[in-house]
Amino acid sequence: MNYLRLIRYQNLLLLILIQALIRYGFFIPLGADLTLNNFLFILLITATVSIAAAGNIINNIYNFEIDSINVPKKVIIGNRVTEKNANYLFIIFNSIGVGLGFYISNQIGKPEFSAFFIIASALLYLYATYIKSILIIGNVTISALIALSIIIVGLFDVVPAITFLNQKHQSFLFGILLNYAFFIFYMNLIREIIKDIKDIDGDKNGDLSTLPIVLGRKRASYIAFLMTVLAMFGTVNYIYIYLYNYTIAVVFSLVVVLAPLLFISIKIWDASNKYDYIFISDENGTLLNSSPYFNVTGQTFTSNGSISIEFDTDDTQTGSLNWNVYCAAVNGCTDSTATNYNPSANTDDGSCIAVVNGCTDATACNYDVLANVDDSSCELPNGCIDATAVNYDPAATCDDGSCTYPFSGAIGDTYGGGIVFWLDGNGGGLIAAPSDQSSGTEWGCEGAQISGADET
Repeated sequence: MNYLRLIRYQNLLLLILIQALIRYGFFIPLGADLTLNNFLFILLITATVSIAAAGNIINNIYNFEIDSINVPKKVIIGNRVTEKNANYLFIIFNSIGVGLGFYISNQIGKPEFSAFFIIASALLYLYATYIKSILIIGNVTISALIALSIIIVGLFDVVPAITFLNQKHQSFLFGILLNYAFFIFYMNLIREIIKDIKDIDGDKNGDLSTLPIVLGRKRASYIAFLMTVLAMFGTVNYIYIYLYNYTIAVVFSLVVVLAPLLFISIKIWDASNKYDYIFISDENGTLLNSSPYFNVTGQTFTSNGSISIEFDTDDTQTGSLNWNVYCAAVNGCTDSTATNYNPSANTDDGSCIAVVNGCTDATACNYDVLANVDDSSCELPNGCIDATAVNYDPAATCDDGSCTYPFSGAIGDTYGGGIVFWLDGNGGGLIAAPSDQSSGTEWGCEGAQISGADET
């Protein structure tokens, strides 16, 4: 159990859940073309979790003195796990993560992608040993690495599968993932600032340069409050631009995202001691350390109901949030067999359009103007179907307008841009240019004796 705490297994389990939901709850249901098979995706999760575990271990090793002041009861290095064993585990997890990253990158034909794992491993080590002591840079670095653990699913699974034909849809889905990753980055940045306020005593002892140490606890708290308010405005703007026409999505976002943000901003404003900040930022159950869109994914309300979320804030305190949900009427077609079926609708408005199967390709011979669902019955032009034509194709089923017919005129008639001067009696013959093409060209058929066309 001590080794599980060393790698912070709760965070790793959350990471596994989020990455799995991105693929199986987002990309696949929305029809994304994917690169990885299930085995390679499991390896991708393993590689990401291994790098994260190594980062947690090295951070615990170098945070020993600081944690001895901030969270003395939770110090593992030296008390439950030796520093030597911890270093061995750090090397093992890093080797697994980077090795698997290199293997997966080569399997998908993108060997350069292995750099993401190398860079992440290096940054986690530098963060623990140096970067975290730099004002703001440490907070930004760790937040960016957390966001990368989200983006990496799209980088390895969606981006390599982009083609000319699916580029628009793939880019749209990857863009949504980037929006979510930015949300995670921003919320974790707020959490890091609040955590620095909570840990100010130990950070001072560790010679770190954090916002509360440089500006003071109160000013840093004001900055965190302002950032939370900006997050609320950003969420409202996102809802208005992208979710306005989807009532369920709007209700979900208001309840699961905006309401907790409002709650957090109030708690930050009212915070006056260390335990207030523990309530907001503690790793065991903070709202800021969660990913709201994915943690409550799958809750659909078709009637009035409620949401209750309980969480631990430290070893002695618990808290809970409760909301009532009132569902407004969503008009639309509720017939799942109709072409315009709206899964979000809960009130049928009589707009359903019945399915009419048939050929919907206007260039096909059997095009059905009434059809609205193509049944793959289209017969496209594939040759000449007129039996009187010279190039009649008995295998053709749909005329393509290429039919040509035997000549039925007389010598001296114009045909094909020339003048007919000989007929074979079977619909064929020869034509001559209406004027000399060259002074050295003989008139007629050179080297052949044809009655009526013998070079005279």
